[in-house]
Amino acid sequence: MEYLDILDENGNKTGKKDTRENIHKLGLLHSEVAAFIYTDTGKVILQKRKSNKATYAGVWSVTGGHVLAGENNEEAIIREIKEELNLNIEKEKVILVITYKSKKVKDDVINNKFFSIYNVEISENQFETIEIQKEELEDIKLFSIEEIESIMNSGDKQYKFPQNSEVAIKLIKN
Repeated sequence: MEYLDILDENGNKTGKKDTRENIHKLGLLHSEVAAFIYTDTGKVILQKRKSNKATYAGVWSVTGGHVLAGENNEEAIIREIKEELNLNIEKEKVILVITYKSKKVKDDVINNKFFSIYNVEISENQFETIEIQKEELEDIKLFSIEEIESIMNSGDKQYKFPQNSEVAIKLIKN
């Protein structure tokens, strides 16, 4: 069972925690993270979620997840990258792009969060060593920046990107 820290309106930890399920049921503020992982050749990794996942089944997206109780955001994104792609990332490679507050309600889930997007550069050689987490993912693929921009503009439901993703893409391009 995953426990998450409960945040105040400014994104500070309150000292309280609860289960992921309760936090989403009650709409409590918490933290989530995502990373645009890109190679030194400028290609971005997208991962395809398993088709049996409760949310975004079979959808292509970036690496990410919830910040667990006791973790900071950088530790969480490094952990998520390790779990999902079996890559060891040094903290210096994790560059914060943007943090924003978001609240979405879908069915019984109230996702009230502070969301941080990171850029993480890896080498093409590191990409070759990736071993995906078979319980979570079906596949990974490299996309050019132009392909990512085209997908983001298309509204294709096979792909899901966080709000403000264009900021991360712009920084990778530069």
